[in-house]
Amino acid sequence: MVNYDPLYAEDDSNYNPILDLVFAFQKSRLLITAGEFKIFSTIGKEKKTAEEISIITKTKADPIERLLNALVSINLLHKEEEYYTNTKVGLRYLVNSSGNYIGSDSYANYLWDSWSNLTETIATGKNTGNASWDEDKVDAYLEFSELTSSSLAPNVIKLLGLDNHNSVLDLGSGAGYYSVEMLKENPHLRIMLLDYPQVIPLTKKYMSKHIDIERFKFIEADFMTNDIGNGYDMVFLGNIINFFPFWDNVKLFQKIYKALAPGGKIVVFERILNDDRVSPVQSVISNLNALLNTQGGACYTDTEVWIMLKESYFGNISNIEVQPGYKLYFGYK
Repeated sequence: MVNYDPLYAEDDSNYNPILDLVFAFQKSRLLITAGEFKIFSTIGKEKKTAEEISIITKTKADPIERLLNALVSINLLHKEEEYYTNTKVGLRYLVNSSGNYIGSDSYANYLWDSWSNLTETIATGKNTGNASWDEDKVDAYLEFSELTSSSLAPNVIKLLGLDNHNSVLDLGSGAGYYSVEMLKENPHLRIMLLDYPQVIPLTKKYMSKHIDIERFKFIEADFMTNDIGNGYDMVFLGNIINFFPFWDNVKLFQKIYKALAPGGKIVVFERILNDDRVSPVQSVISNLNALLNTQGGACYTDTEVWIMLKESYFGNISNIEVQPGYKLYFGYK
């Protein structure tokens, strides 16, 4: 995870850490732009000159050479004479044919645009319009979501206690990676995935890379306003409540309570703020991100999630920290 804390509040011996933070955006933009032009994938395991790369990427030679040299300066490329090659890290994570590819420059670009409006949003208290989600933005987000879910899901699924469950609803399923892992670990499950009509076709696209999607049932619906079915042993929500205001989540939880079979449970997996609201750092950043990219959403505290569940009639509420900043919450009907 990125270290957002280069400053030491009690060390005033120099101002360079402040300047490093002020201009950190330049390095971020370098990487995002390199991803847009598929620089790392263009080079692959070969070595190429700036002229060769400019022809392949359909860019001008001088600007692309400046970009390539900048990437060398921050250790994302190597250069020997006039030839550029990928680093070991680049080959593993930034070349799209790699099984470990983490490219998500499309979603990063959406965030770049929305975060550029932070000053206006803070001044007015109003989202400047970036909370709208068209198909391209949804697809970019699901690509990023699949990446983060793939690292978290194996540990999450082991903690769900699914041995005695039959019917599971993955509510707000997104890229569907948690459902993929659930079925791999528990082949007996009947899993329904419910998300908005513009999301489910993309859910199928991402899931089909990992599993036979005919083994699942897909439901296209607005889970805030439409019926979500009933008789579920478990309803799972992964990274959902941060998109919505507090009391909208309470209403959703109440709907889930009614949809559960007797003894059924809700499981909420979320990035969580500490009650001090200033840690962990990435959760604090995510809280601002929700301000910029949702209509009233937030990164919630442990106490707030507990209240949501309690207000929705759930009992025997508990939580497990999966890793710093991420928790699983359980509530029973």
